[in-house]
Amino acid sequence: MSRKVFLLFLHIFFLQPLASKSEHSTSLVSRIAFGSCSNQSAPQPIWDAIIKFDPQVFIWLGDNIYGDNRRPFSIFGSTRTIGPWKNAERFFPSSELEMRSRYHQAKSNPGYSAVRRKARVIGTWDDHDYGLNNAGKEFPGKDINQKLMLDFLDEPQNSPRCALSDLPRHTTWNPTRPLSHLRQTNRFRPAGTKTVVNRCHTGYATVLTHTGREVGGPRPRPPRPLAKNDPPLPRVASIAEVVSGTVAAGMRILLSLL
Repeated sequence: MSRKVFLLFLHIFFLQPLASKSEHSTSLVSRIAFGSCSNQSAPQPIWDAIIKFDPQVFIWLGDNIYGDNRRPFSIFGSTRTIGPWKNAERFFPSSELEMRSRYHQAKSNPGYSAVRRKARVIGTWDDHDYGLNNAGKEFPGKDINQKLMLDFLDEPQNSPRCALSDLPRHTTWNPTRPLSHLRQTNRFRPAGTKTVVNRCHTGYATVLTHTGREVGGPRPRPPRPLAKNDPPLPRVASIAEVVSGTVAAGMRILLSLL
């Protein structure tokens, strides 16, 4: 999976032999499969191995689809995604229609369809199915994408995860209030046993950049001017100096080989 912008806590407690396939079943679960980082547009032969394993529960750990879009690495040109002249983010979100299409493609995969027929499927999400690489609570598409993900997981309409908003699923809307984390606890327990799976995604929590600034929040105050007694800042070489030094070093190596 990509670098996380969330904390995923997955706790499975084996108090006795593993629990049942459903919360009210008496059959014991002996096989639980986990999966993540599933590119719906790429070949997925892994489903054959999962079907052969014959899991009774399958748990999505995130990046169940890749819903965002990715520009190529480019340091020059009109759209520059890396380098000192960067003017565009490499990842950008999809529309609701595109997200629905990608979820449909993933859900209709023959291998995954076979797993759904045999196993109970539960899960959480990561950033790419949340809607944008490394996004957090500032991402405006999180509400509709939460609904789409719950549809993908066949979450029942009366599930607490679907009761976080009084707005209907399978429709487009303007959310009037944020939904909470995709947090859910599943308990599978026939008589005398218990297995607990706690799924949590904190995409609605604060996300910090590598500089410590909150994504989508106010920018930090600029540093104060240097005082007379402050030590001088280290000098940073210019691009021309770096290029010149690299060329000179290359010439010295070339001449040493002659």
